[in-house]
Amino acid sequence: METGATLVLGASLALIGGGILWESGMRLQHIESLPVVELSALWVAIATVVSKEGLYRYLIRVAERQRSQLLTANALHTRADAASALVVVVGIGGALMGWSFLDLLAAALMGFMILRMGVELSWGAFQELIDTGLDATQVEAIRQTLVATPGVLGLHQLRTRRMAHQALVDAHVQVDARISVSEGHRIAESARARVLREHPEVLDVLVHIDPEDDGDPDLVVTRLPAREVLLRELQPLLADLPVPEKILLHYLSGKVEVEIFLRHAFFENGEALRLAEEGIAERLRNHAVVRSISLNCTIAPK
Repeated sequence: METGATLVLGASLALIGGGILWESGMRLQHIESLPVVELSALWVAIATVVSKEGLYRYLIRVAERQRSQLLTANALHTRADAASALVVVVGIGGALMGWSFLDLLAAALMGFMILRMGVELSWGAFQELIDTGLDATQVEAIRQTLVATPGVLGLHQLRTRRMAHQALVDAHVQVDARISVSEGHRIAESARARVLREHPEVLDVLVHIDPEDDGDPDLVVTRLPAREVLLRELQPLLADLPVPEKILLHYLSGKVEVEIFLRHAFFENGEALRLAEEGIAERLRNHAVVRSISLNCTIAPK
C-alpha cells in the first residue's frame, strides 16, 4: 500500500513538473505580455523557502526514524517546494531589477526539478513493486555478515528482494556436515540475528542450513534412498552386531555415511569387535550407496 502511494505521488509530481515546464516555455515566447511583479511577491517567496526547509528537516528525521518510504517521499516533496521557492526568489529578484524573462526561466527550472524528483520517486517505487533486490553493495555487506557467523563454513546462495521500504533475505549457508540438527539450527538463528542487528533495512532473514554445496546437480540427495529403505538395506550389513541404540545417516557427496551407536558392553570384547569390523568392511565393499559405517559407544551418567 505504501509503495503504491509513493508511486502515485511520484507520478503526480512528474505531471505537475512537466506542466510547469511546458507553461513556462510557452510564456517565454511572449515576454512583452508578462504582468508586472510586485515587491511583496519577493517577501512571500523568501518566507516560503524558510518555512518549507524547516518542514523538510522535520519530516526527513521522522522518515528516517520510521524507515518509511512514503514519509521520505513527502519530505522530498517539501524540499522540492523549498528549492523551487528559492528559484522563484531569484526570478522575482531579477524581474524587479528589470529582467522580466528571469521569472519565467526560474519557473521553467522549478518545473524541471519537480519533474526529475517525481520520476525518481516513481522509478524507485516501481522497482519495489516488482520485487527488485538490494543493490550490490548492500548484498555484499549482508554476505560478509553471514560468512563471519561462527559455524558458517560457506555461503553459496543469497537472494534479496525489497518489500516496501525494507528487504527480505534468503540465504543458503554451509556448516560442518556432521554436526547435529540442533547445532545447525543454532548457527542459523545466530546468522539471522546478526543480519537483523547489523542491517536495519532487513525485515527478516530465512537461513537454510546445508551440509555441502547443493548447487551441484550431481550431489542432489533426493536421488538417494530414504531412511526407511536404508535401514532395511543395513540389516544384513549389521548382522554381527547387537541392536543399535541409535543410527545416524549422513547424506554427503552422493553417498551415505552411517554412524552406529551401541551399548558400552559390546566394546569390552575386543575380539568380537574386531570380527564385526572385518565382516562389515567385507560386506560393505560392493555396496552402491553406503560409503562407510562407524561404530560408536554411548556414555552417559546413570
